Amino acid sequence: MGPLFNLTQSIAQYPNWFIDVNLPKNELIEYKFVKKDLSGKVIWESGTNHVIQTSNIAGSDRSSWQN
Repeated sequence: MGPLFNLTQSIAQYPNWFIDVNLPKNELIEYKFVKKDLSGKVIWESGTNHVIQTSNIAGSDRSSWQN
């Protein structure tokens, strides 16, 4: 099975970044953010998973890092 999404565009404007992805239709998608500190240590976002229910039409979603 290939990747769940296809990256189409990423824009970084510290401390915000934006990414366009193509997701499969009619799917429940759960995700979390990770980041790396200056030493390369991976830091997982706390809190519950973010959830997106995709549909048959184009849409958008905005998520923020959960401390």
